[in-house]
Amino acid sequence: MDRMGIMAAVWMLLAGCAGGPENDGSRKMLDGPDDLHGQVICVQTGSTPDIMCTKRYPDSEIKHVEQATDMIMMVSSGKVDAGTMSELVWMPLSDSYPELGSFRLPDCGTDIAMAFPKGSTGLADEFNAFLDTFLVSTEFNEMYDGWVSDAAGRPMPEMRPELCDSGVLTVALSPDQPPYDMMRGNRVAGLEPELVARFALAKHMRVNFVTMNFQALIPYLASGKADMACSIMSITEERSRMVRFSKPWIREEV
Repeated sequence: MDRMGIMAAVWMLLAGCAGGPENDGSRKMLDGPDDLHGQVICVQTGSTPDIMCTKRYPDSEIKHVEQATDMIMMVSSGKVDAGTMSELVWMPLSDSYPELGSFRLPDCGTDIAMAFPKGSTGLADEFNAFLDTFLVSTEFNEMYDGWVSDAAGRPMPEMRPELCDSGVLTVALSPDQPPYDMMRGNRVAGLEPELVARFALAKHMRVNFVTMNFQALIPYLASGKADMACSIMSITEERSRMVRFSKPWIREEV
């Protein structure tokens, strides 16, 4: 599997898309990407699908929500025609929502990276050097496969005090995109938090995760309250004016 080519999916009520139950006439038939023109599309604010849908479907009405669960409710209730979500996030949920179906949008890729305060040099450069080694290792493949196959059961790295005696790494994130970022009880977990934790352990630092809505991440980071931020954050020109991005660590297609 190409870990730099992870696909995302657009999903909608099966009653209105190919492969779903019989349409009773109350839903629009949505058989593929071209059918999204002129529809009401739900997106998570600031997400990759938000950016893509706004550009690709200027004739559609874009509805914004903060949480993936809110989007599911909007689609299921018929308040919108379709919702957008990363395939890696959607597939573990799909069995719980048999009334919903999905299809992929082609040719809408974007690079995902970690964000650092504008002007950051040392820490950002160290993280890039860490990525150069880690992304081509068997440990990265094992980490990725572990979160994809068992997000509920995969353990986070143990941050033992004797291994974390060189300070604290404060990381802002929005934990509402499992298996990328999520809460497990009262603790942060997920693919991105483990990536950050492994970087911190390599520096003998302890991680302090600060959780918030996605829209608050960049202002919080820019204010100097965090050392870095993540949450499937795509690299855009507008964001790059406010923060420094690391090298991409994965590529998301929508």
